[in-house]
Amino acid sequence: MAIVTDSGSFTPRESEQMAYDERMFDKQADYNYKMAVLEGKWASWLRIPITIIKLPVLCIMAIGYVVATARNKEPGDNFWSLLK
Repeated sequence: MAIVTDSGSFTPRESEQMAYDERMFDKQADYNYKMAVLEGKWASWLRIPITIIKLPVLCIMAIGYVVATARNKEPGDNFWSLLK
């Protein structure tokens, strides 16, 4: 993101500061991109353990729902809030 202007309108210090700011911006953008890629990799690996933990819980809840239905009782609001 460079601003195109007449090169004679800036002092050497201002020119150097602008070049430094541009390099820092590029480094920060590169770092943010690399972190987004890394977080995406971790998110895909973490889905597997979460699914492994969640599946037995859902099976137990299904058994509870079947028992409640067999007794002609409607599961409460707390039961349904656990599924969210």
